[in-house]
Amino acid sequence: MTAQESYLPDSADIFNLDVQETPPTPDQLTSILDYLGPSKAGTVVEEATGTSDALRKFNAKQQSFQRPVTVDWNNGRAVVGDDESELMKLVRTLPKETDQV
Repeated sequence: MTAQESYLPDSADIFNLDVQETPPTPDQLTSILDYLGPSKAGTVVEEATGTSDALRKFNAKQQSFQRPVTVDWNNGRAVVGDDESELMKLVRTLPKETDQV
């Protein structure tokens, strides 16, 4: 146990949050679109009608990326927008840390 861990309650839900101000890379956007499915492409890239259209529009104009997008890279999930209910669902489905190796 590290010194930092000794101060955390046993029931703490621990996860890393990395806030990015820059648009995603094309590879990251492809992953986000895969996580959400083609029908949600227009919620991620303005006026996109599908995955390939979203990538084309994003490559032409990165400002077309719609924020915020919360991504769980480890488990392949994403939430578009700031709906607290959807964000909490995402957080609640994160795997719990255990003492087992």
